[in-house]
Amino acid sequence: MASEELINGLGIAGTVLVFFMLCAQLPAMWTVVFRTKSVENLSVLPTIGQLMNFTAWTLYGIEVNDASVLQSNVIGIFFAVGYLCVFTTYSKPQSRHRLLKLLGIVCAVFGAVEIAIFLAVTDKDTRVTALGSVSVICAAIMYGAPIKQCYYALTKLDPSAVPALLTVANALVSADWLAYGVLKSNWFIAVPQAAGIFFGVIQLGIAGYINVRVRGDPSLTKRETKEEENEKSPVTCVTTCVTTFPASGNEPVNIVASV
Repeated sequence: MASEELINGLGIAGTVLVFFMLCAQLPAMWTVVFRTKSVENLSVLPTIGQLMNFTAWTLYGIEVNDASVLQSNVIGIFFAVGYLCVFTTYSKPQSRHRLLKLLGIVCAVFGAVEIAIFLAVTDKDTRVTALGSVSVICAAIMYGAPIKQCYYALTKLDPSAVPALLTVANALVSADWLAYGVLKSNWFIAVPQAAGIFFGVIQLGIAGYINVRVRGDPSLTKRETKEEENEKSPVTCVTTCVTTFPASGNEPVNIVASV
């Protein structure tokens, strides 16, 4: 079995990497949100997935008494809540309503499952298995959540929709926790991290493909931008007033027409 020093070192490194991974989202937030004052081009699903994932692993860390798992995911919860506050603040009223409704449904379902496990499952080993299973599912949802953003990046040929720094940070976090889980023979931790590496490689491939396409033909992004501007351009309304004289000799009538 691996030494405790190595496992503890991986745990500390994992916590640090999680912190930097979450900080890696700040440049994208600053560029897209704080400059445009809008989050319409960002998907909130990855952030909701992060909140579920970090909360599930926090509860799992408490149950198995794993300080490394606990502290890294508590940090994640604070960041996820902060990013959700940004989404809520800069969303349009209709989008904000949908966001809060979706968040309420997700939290209600997730909370009901976790509470049911703690109340209904009395055997500790069974409870650990149940909490670990929920955590694996939440991790899978988190890693799969950026699919919509990847689709947007491919259709719009927008590399900023798949931030390279954040994707690399995610892959490094997954690699570290994969090693941690394998060395501790904890497959609840190891298996989803392998999926995280897989999805990270796919996202980097998409970002690389978009960059190659854009460099080969810079007009692609200009064409996309022009199409978006045309879609957003308001229809000009020209109002004309036509005066008609009825044959009956009554007062003239003004007819207003808009084109």
